[in-house]
Amino acid sequence: MAENSDTILPGDQDNTKPAQADGAAPAQAPAAPAAPQGQEPTPPAPAPTGQEPGKPAEKPADGAKPAAAPPEWVKAFPAEVQADLAEYKTPQEAVAALKELKAKAAEYGNPLTKPEDVKYDLPEGMTADPGVDKFFRDAMVKGKFTPAQAKFIAEQYISMQGAAWTQRRTDTETELRGEWGMDFEKKVKAINQKVLEVDRALGQKGQFAKWVTTSGIGNEAQFGRLMYLLAYRMKEPSGLAAGEGGGSGSEAMSTEAFLKGAFDAAAGPGQGE
Repeated sequence: MAENSDTILPGDQDNTKPAQADGAAPAQAPAAPAAPQGQEPTPPAPAPTGQEPGKPAEKPADGAKPAAAPPEWVKAFPAEVQADLAEYKTPQEAVAALKELKAKAAEYGNPLTKPEDVKYDLPEGMTADPGVDKFFRDAMVKGKFTPAQAKFIAEQYISMQGAAWTQRRTDTETELRGEWGMDFEKKVKAINQKVLEVDRALGQKGQFAKWVTTSGIGNEAQFGRLMYLLAYRMKEPSGLAAGEGGGSGSEAMSTEAFLKGAFDAAAGPGQGE
């Protein structure tokens, strides 16, 4: 028998397939059997929830669990909200969450739109600096903070300032007690008296004395030294003990004379004793 001279590659030879004539159409898979006469054809199975029709289902990653189907009650809502509602097992659970959300919104309120709507409380004896107050109110509106948030920020800032105020007062007292020794109480009394005299001389009706207290300058050691220097050198009754006063005159002074004397005393040699 003569051998075929054509080379056949491994795997190319398949004696099970019938030969196909040149130019013939390729063989096709047999069509699905037609439905019996009078019977509707069976429709294709619907795609699983969350999967686009005609798109093969994505296989979950190794070890990952397939996404759970949403509760049946969720399917009654539009598709765009089903994902948000699916985390709640029952309608009652979803309603409870909504009520809690509304309560929080009512507690914090809507963002501020007007500076005058910013509300906060100051401790007794403290006044707000007009410039700082305006800046804070404008910033809260610009930042779209709610009234509750603005009040919380203000209270935190005031608390911090109060702590710093108290610490400064303590440090000043410690410093002056160390400097004045046993005369500390007497000199503080003289300083307070001189503050009231300055208030009267300026016609401030208590505003100068209030400023000394509320501005924090009264907590400064340098202010205490200056006011004691004025009390010691000014020829004005100052409540000092006998022998400490700078003179015995008790005549009334004009505002101009008082201020001139104050500046002269402050510019003079620092010999408060």
